[in-house]
Amino acid sequence: MNKEMNKLLLHMVQYDLVSGLFISLVIGIISTFMNAGSYLAGISVATINFFVSGYVMSKYLGKGKKQLLIIVSNFLRMGFIIITMLPFVKNINLMIFYITGFITHYIIMLIVFSLKNRKGSV
Repeated sequence: MNKEMNKLLLHMVQYDLVSGLFISLVIGIISTFMNAGSYLAGISVATINFFVSGYVMSKYLGKGKKQLLIIVSNFLRMGFIIITMLPFVKNINLMIFYITGFITHYIIMLIVFSLKNRKGSV
């Protein structure tokens, strides 16, 4: 991977870990630690998914027959998401916290990188 992609992935993982731990601590104080753990699991799975996606894309994009690995990795990543969600299926409350954590990763990504890459007005 090139240095710019490594830097992007590393910053995103750092932002996710810090914000995920902080938000799950707040959830643990307000609610239960099971809900906080479910939220933290969701944001962790989203971060791992993002990291693997970035790695595979930068490594195999435009490499001819190796592009098949991108398709295979997409199905493996979806399977990983479904498998990690299975323990929360029986409790809708835990499922909501898991999905909220998963979505929070993308919200953090949009906010942080839009603020970070903001150019001055033209």
